[in-house]
Amino acid sequence: MPGPPTSSSSDGPAGPGRVVGRVDLITWDDDSLTGGNVYNAALAESLRAAGVDARLVRVGAGWPDGSPDDRARLRAALADSPVVLVDGIVAGNAPDELGAAVASGRRVLVLVHLPLADEIGLAAARSRRYLERERTALAAASAVLCPSRHTATALSRRYGRPDAIVVPPGVDPATVAHGSRPPHLLCLGAITPTKNQLGLLAALAQLRALDWSASIVGSTTASPDYAAAVMGQIAAGQGGLDTRIRLTGTLSGAALEDVWAATDLLVSTSRVETYGLVVAEALAHGVPAVVPAGTGAVEALGQVDGLPPGQPVEPDRLPATLRAWLTGPELRADWRRRALIRRTTLPRWSDAAEIVRAAIR
Repeated sequence: MPGPPTSSSSDGPAGPGRVVGRVDLITWDDDSLTGGNVYNAALAESLRAAGVDARLVRVGAGWPDGSPDDRARLRAALADSPVVLVDGIVAGNAPDELGAAVASGRRVLVLVHLPLADEIGLAAARSRRYLERERTALAAASAVLCPSRHTATALSRRYGRPDAIVVPPGVDPATVAHGSRPPHLLCLGAITPTKNQLGLLAALAQLRALDWSASIVGSTTASPDYAAAVMGQIAAGQGGLDTRIRLTGTLSGAALEDVWAATDLLVSTSRVETYGLVVAEALAHGVPAVVPAGTGAVEALGQVDGLPPGQPVEPDRLPATLRAWLTGPELRADWRRRALIRRTTLPRWSDAAEIVRAAIR
C-alpha cells in the first residue's frame, strides 16, 4: 500500500456539486490481507482512476487502542486535508480527535468495516468501552459509510446513525475455477475466534466418511492462541483429517489463485460478518458459498432467480448442509450454475468509487 502523502496541496473545502480534488483515506499501519485492508487499497485505487487524488495515510499500528504517538499522527493527518475518510478501526476509538477535526471545518467520513465491539473474544469491559466511544465518534462524523444494508441497519439501531451510506465492496474479474475431484472446500480469512475456523473443523469431523479435501487459508498472527488451537485440532488427525485439511497461512497473488482454481465451495463460518468480501471473490470465480445466516454475508451472496448461489446456514445446520452438497450432484450443479450467473452481476470497485465520490462532494 502507498505510504503517507508527501504533499499537502488540496482544492480547498468541498461545496455542493463540487468534486473534491484530494481525499486522504486514514488507516492503521498493517499489511495483513484483511477484508478491510483490501477494501481500503482497492477503493483508493478506484478513486484515483476516477480522477480523485486519493491517498492512503497510515497513523500507527496500535489501533484500535492507539498509542499517544498514534493519536498524534491521527491529529496531524486529520489537519492535513479538508476531506478525510477514516477507517473505523482508527475512528471508532478516537471520538475526541474526530470531533475536533469536524469542529475545525474538516469533512470527516468514517468507513465502518466492522464495529469495534463486535470482535469476538473481547473482555466485557473493553467491549463496552468500544461501544460507547464508537457511538460518540460516529455521532461526530460528517458521514458514515459501511459495506452493506445489514450493517447500515445495525449502525442505525445501535449508534443512532440512520443515514449510513452503503458502499458495497467491488470485485475484480477472475478466472472461473475448474474445481477438484474429490470436491475441495475453502475457508479463507484470518484465523481468529470471529472467523470461527474451529466451527468448520467440528463440522468436517462429522463428514469423515465422505470424500472431500479442504484448505484453510489466512493469517495465523492476528490471534496466535486461537490459531494454535486450530493447528492442534488438525494435527490431532482424528479420522485422517490431518491428511485432508491443509492449513496454508496467508496466500496472495498466483498462490491464492491456484487455490481458487481448485475450489468447489467456499465455506464461511464467521460469527460476525458485515459483508464478506471473500464471498464476492468466490462468486467472481464461479464458486458458490455457504455463509452464516443472519449476517452481511447473505447480502454478498445475493440471489439468482430468487435463490442464492449457495446457502445461508445456522451453525448447527452446517454439517447437514455440507453433507447434502457433498452427496447431491444435482445440488452441486445448481449452486454452481447460479454462481456463474451471479458473477456477472457483482458490483465493481468503480461502482464503490462513484458512491464515495458522491458522499465526499
